[in-house]
Amino acid sequence: AIDHMASRDYSVAVNILNDVLKHMRSKYHQKDAKIAICVYDLIADLYFLQKKYEKALNIYSDILDLDKKVAPAKFRAVQKKEAKTVQRITENKTQKLFDSADENLDLGIVNMKIGTYEKATECFTKALGTMQMTYGPSHQNVTIVREHLADSFIMQAKYDDAKKAYEGILATFARIKVDPNDHRFISVTKKLKYVKQKIIEERRPKDSFKKIAQWMTVT
Repeated sequence: AIDHMASRDYSVAVNILNDVLKHMRSKYHQKDAKIAICVYDLIADLYFLQKKYEKALNIYSDILDLDKKVAPAKFRAVQKKEAKTVQRITENKTQKLFDSADENLDLGIVNMKIGTYEKATECFTKALGTMQMTYGPSHQNVTIVREHLADSFIMQAKYDDAKKAYEGILATFARIKVDPNDHRFISVTKKLKYVKQKIIEERRPKDSFKKIAQWMTVT
């Protein structure tokens, strides 16, 4: 196993060490417990080197569960390894979230360009959920995605949804004290004004129809 580790054939080394553990279990003696723990710990280290962090973490956690059977120095060493492994798992998951958000944002922009606005809305919504969870609701990247989402609502004539989105962005700008002369502040303000006008235009014929209907009923 050590020869394979030296040549970085980690997966082969793991298989051999697992065979060693099986052999030790079949002829188990109390005095061999510390050696078995060392072998088990070494297998976890090899998983870590292969970036199989979940498998490594499971073994480190198993060793720590043995508690009093583990020498204090070994216990402390494994605790540090467990913490480092948890950190790597978290970093990997965070990176995957970043990649997923960026991918959905790019797909949304492409769909806007080719005119598939419903698909764009779906992509922007997914990207927004991930970014809000990662950065928090007031981060600049989040407001950018929210603006893209609102733009996709406009292209589908969903003006009420767009209005809420733009108003939310401006509320965030006010909360984080964005300069009203900032180009994005001005852009969102103009879009909100446009959307409000479209809502008025949409509702005007309906109001007129209601008045005509009421007049006919009275007549």
